[in-house]
Amino acid sequence: MEIRSFIKGSVEALHSEKGYLTLEEYHSIGRKRAPNFPADRSEVYALFRVYQRMKSTLGMFDEADIDTACVKYAWLSGTNGYVVAMASRAISLLVAMMEELQVEGFIREDDAQHADTLKVTSSCSAWQRMQILMDRVPLVNILLVQFANLYRT
Repeated sequence: MEIRSFIKGSVEALHSEKGYLTLEEYHSIGRKRAPNFPADRSEVYALFRVYQRMKSTLGMFDEADIDTACVKYAWLSGTNGYVVAMASRAISLLVAMMEELQVEGFIREDDAQHADTLKVTSSCSAWQRMQILMDRVPLVNILLVQFANLYRT
């Protein structure tokens, strides 16, 4: 939570050069704003550094990396920040769904049975929830229309 909310997820982190706070910047966050680990911030930041190294070694990225890249791209290209934020959030949600699919072992459509209704229970897999969502919400079309409108203006 500290990494997502403050070290990589704060406004200051989004606008920083590296996309995350330095140890000094993290320590300077007030207790009212970040009350969870005021005495253990050095240890939390050390865990964050280990996490960053593991990600880098494995060639992986997380939702905060996507958000930072989208914000920097939007700033450089003058894109409407609201649409970029929406697209970034949509991508983050899709990443979370794909992680659920990997955990449940469903990567392809033929690995899971189809469900007619969306049930958020153990009997409805992540693949089934994603399939129903994609069938009912034209997400790709919505994103394409939003980006097309950006380039018209």
